[in-house]
Amino acid sequence: MSDHSTLFLSSLIYMRPDTTIIVPTHTNACTQYKYQINIDGTVAAYRLPYLLAGGSLVLKQDSPYYEHFYQQLEPWVHYIPLYRNISDMQERVMWARENDEEAKKIATNSAMFVRHNLLPEHLYCYAIRLLKVCLLACYISVSGHVQFVTTISTVL
Repeated sequence: MSDHSTLFLSSLIYMRPDTTIIVPTHTNACTQYKYQINIDGTVAAYRLPYLLAGGSLVLKQDSPYYEHFYQQLEPWVHYIPLYRNISDMQERVMWARENDEEAKKIATNSAMFVRHNLLPEHLYCYAIRLLKVCLLACYISVSGHVQFVTTISTVL
């Protein structure tokens, strides 16, 4: 993580301490900020893997929405948790400023998590496992007996 005091609101704007607002021109620009905030829109914030991989400390809003890997993420290990209403944001940012080494460790953990779990080859494996589960669930009832529709090897 570089030494920046600026926050990055990943879905909306850059906001500097002097309250200057800058609309981002390129998504890679977010990696230059020390802290990034992951806030939902009308669904889960699907940019979370990119934020976690970027080397910045991620503050993640509590959310009723999720992606397939959320259950593997641990608060205070891979990200800093925020209340759903983000009323604790100032407290969490102050914690990060006062605990810079721990914040760097969390940012490193999140980047490693992405490298070990969310690269394209991992997502392809997840898709295949999901397909297998769906196929196993495809049973039909014939004469009171449950029969498998087709074998997985035939479909794959």
